[in-house]
Amino acid sequence: MKITAKGQSALKAMLVLAVHDPERLSVKMIAEKQNLSPRYLEQIFSTLKNSHLIHGIKGPSGGYCLGKKPDQISLYDIVKCVEGSHPFSQEGDQDVIGQVIANRLGVLDQSIRTYLQDLSLEDLCKDYESKTHEGYMYFI
Repeated sequence: MKITAKGQSALKAMLVLAVHDPERLSVKMIAEKQNLSPRYLEQIFSTLKNSHLIHGIKGPSGGYCLGKKPDQISLYDIVKCVEGSHPFSQEGDQDVIGQVIANRLGVLDQSIRTYLQDLSLEDLCKDYESKTHEGYMYFI
């Protein structure tokens, strides 16, 4: 499974939505937070919306919000939605060397897929919150 800049942008945008869940956020606001083009992010959101990972509400109080709870959306769901599920290696007629390499890359591909399936947006939110609150000391 390959994760390009588009996949990383989708993960970042979904994390922003998850951190602010259930609040609705505009594409412009999310794009500014992630230093992305609103037009580019709108294309990504169109794909995510078609897969029901997010909802878009039009109007003055509109915006985007998650289509499911953060613990019900795996990172694999997001990446597969915007990237597809293209494996590292291509099957087909290959010599023995090609088959050996394809087998090992297939194992790597499955490991990445399993890892992403086991991680949810909620897990990313917890990581984010631990990083943003790191270093603060409270005295009573």
